[in-house]
Amino acid sequence: MRTEIWAYIAGFFEADGGISICGMKNNRGNPCFISRLAVYNTNPTIPKALQLLLGGSCYPTKTPLGRPSWTWSLCGKKAAKVAKQLFPYTSLKRKQLEVFLDFIDLQTQLFHQTRIEQRKYSRDEIERLRGFAERMRELNKGGGKSSQLK
Repeated sequence: MRTEIWAYIAGFFEADGGISICGMKNNRGNPCFISRLAVYNTNPTIPKALQLLLGGSCYPTKTPLGRPSWTWSLCGKKAAKVAKQLFPYTSLKRKQLEVFLDFIDLQTQLFHQTRIEQRKYSRDEIERLRGFAERMRELNKGGGKSSQLK
């Protein structure tokens, strides 16, 4: 895709996007982590276009005030590829993208270090991954703007 398109997508992402890292337990009760990029809009055109261009999912939701809204989301390694493309064109969400990409790098590294039959994180690894989720929560509380606008 041309750089102008990535810059255009980054503008929507900066205005109406979100980045999350969530810890939970899988169906076997083992800790797992989900990383996600999303764009929210009351007009379905942009989320649907992002789905066509980048993959992921697009689904109807509601705003906090109960109005109809649409969400585009992308998870994991596919989201990391998109995040790398958006990074040069972001400022407000740059810190979140850095944390997001560092998290994906660590998760990939740990995945390759674990034995195939085991696929479990050690306590230390879980704490390291949780640290990324907590850092992302902190950055998102401030809207990701504090350090970039000073």
